[in-house]
Amino acid sequence: IIRNDTAQGDPLFTVPILYTRVANLTGPLHLCYEIHGRPDAYFNYISDDCTSVTAHYVQSTNAPIYNIIDSISIVAIDSADHCHQIQVNSNGCTATYDGVSITRNSPGPGSNDIRSPFSHRGISIRRYSDRVRIKVPNCADVSLVMWVVCETVNISDPYTGVNLGPVTMIKFIISRGFNLHEYSHGLIGQFWNIPINVSSFNGVSTYPPRFNDLLYTVFINHPVDPQRQFVGLLYRSWTQRGTSCLHVGNKQAGKIREIESPNDPVIRGTYTDYEVSGPFDTQFVYSVFKRSDSC
Repeated sequence: IIRNDTAQGDPLFTVPILYTRVANLTGPLHLCYEIHGRPDAYFNYISDDCTSVTAHYVQSTNAPIYNIIDSISIVAIDSADHCHQIQVNSNGCTATYDGVSITRNSPGPGSNDIRSPFSHRGISIRRYSDRVRIKVPNCADVSLVMWVVCETVNISDPYTGVNLGPVTMIKFIISRGFNLHEYSHGLIGQFWNIPINVSSFNGVSTYPPRFNDLLYTVFINHPVDPQRQFVGLLYRSWTQRGTSCLHVGNKQAGKIREIESPNDPVIRGTYTDYEVSGPFDTQFVYSVFKRSDSC
């Protein structure tokens, strides 16, 4: 299971879940999983009626065993029903709106750059030195708020522990997502705002006995997708202090070796089902973005 084979540097996801409480679980709970993907490929993170988010995976230059995220691209419909393209790149944590740069300083004479913070028809972009806050309407009264964080971390070989040096990468965070629909999709979107049943695991595993009390069965009852069940290991989050996680899936959010049953994939299908042709392509196997023609 992924707590044992992951390392800081992978594309890691920490998604809050609405779960049915069990006797020995209280407080907020998250699903923690990872999608290593493949280099030089685009994968959809969120697909909803009026918002689509795509991540670009590249191979790390000084740590080629890792794929990292170097850009996030967003297609968003504003409050006037117009389509816009937003992109954040890890190189300098730069941002663009419909191809025009968002600058933290006053644009020079003759420049077309847009001064941060920028707000227009429900879309808001605020650029900081190491992160960008993006707010989009998602065709709702309350906005969807996302952060794209550009961070440099020291990563190590997961097998030898050898330090591989600093790597600059992107971390994508949804800080306010309660206007995502239950039927939203994507590698992240499919877990937002859906009820999830969690119960103690009573099956057979190859884990040492000391892990028995930390294993839980997770039942996903998505309104559109087929039902699926898998087992998670209760542990702290990779990066968020005080956050409890059920670590689930293998390095591509698929089945794990330690459990025979239930052992469905964490995500619907396989990670390749979420691949798109480019940064602003909204169409993939499970896309629910309804405004692709106007964009």
